[in-house]
Amino acid sequence: MVDLQNQTATTTKNKFWKVAQTVWNIVGAVSILLAFIALKSDVRLEAKSVSNGTMSNPFAAFFFIKNEGSFDIFDVRPTCLTSYATADYKMVIVDAPNPDPIPRLRSHASALFVCNFSAAASGLAAEPYKVNKREFVATVKVSYRPMFWFRVTPEEYTFWARPTKDGDTDWLPSN
Repeated sequence: MVDLQNQTATTTKNKFWKVAQTVWNIVGAVSILLAFIALKSDVRLEAKSVSNGTMSNPFAAFFFIKNEGSFDIFDVRPTCLTSYATADYKMVIVDAPNPDPIPRLRSHASALFVCNFSAAASGLAAEPYKVNKREFVATVKVSYRPMFWFRVTPEEYTFWARPTKDGDTDWLPSN
């Protein structure tokens, strides 16, 4: 009888510890998942024309990159490019000069860089069927390395560049 009670108590203890271990494993897995989500940076990009600012180039824009994440990001590399279709439906991709890399962008901070799309605008204007049409889509790709992480695949931001009547350019986000 005593042996049966000991066996029942041992079985009950084993069940309790198995349940406790399962709960612990689930809590641990959820904690690791939440930690990875928390480490993910939240990067935003905004554009503003520079033609009425310090430079008189309507096809250049100040881009503000903002790190709205909880951790710093490192080695931020912006890439500026655009494309337009020719009369024979071929796509021409034009790289703008790339801005200097930003070594570190602190949490809740922003940095400024300039993309100059003059080459794209002049190529677009040279197309025979688009005379005086100076609108184009500007693409800015941003790659960076979050803290404790490998380089992030470049995030792509697109803007519709549309000249205004006063010689300025509106940069409208399209994503």
